[in-house]
Amino acid sequence: MTRSSQDPRSTDTKKDYQLPPTSTPLEPISVTFVTSSGCHFCEMAKDTIAEAATTYPLEVDEIDIATPTGAAIMRANRVPYPPVLVIDGRFHAFGRISAKRFRRHLDAITKER
Repeated sequence: MTRSSQDPRSTDTKKDYQLPPTSTPLEPISVTFVTSSGCHFCEMAKDTIAEAATTYPLEVDEIDIATPTGAAIMRANRVPYPPVLVIDGRFHAFGRISAKRFRRHLDAITKER
């Protein structure tokens, strides 16, 4: 019995397999992180950012509150204490940073791009 080229079990038919299109790399999400030495919320926020950086293309700029830039960010956002997160130039949160809320914000930004 011979198999026709129409028969899906035929050994003489060739299928063209194509690789899925490669996704274009996302541009980095800018995260400005104002911190202070000895701040336990800052250490927790640093861990949250590091964990998110394994999934999202983050460009993190850590700034000490004692620098003029850090103090200016605190004043501009009327924040009483660190840490402060500014994502793509917009205030996100301060104090105890919610990992869930941070990831939701990053998801929304990623979908927009």
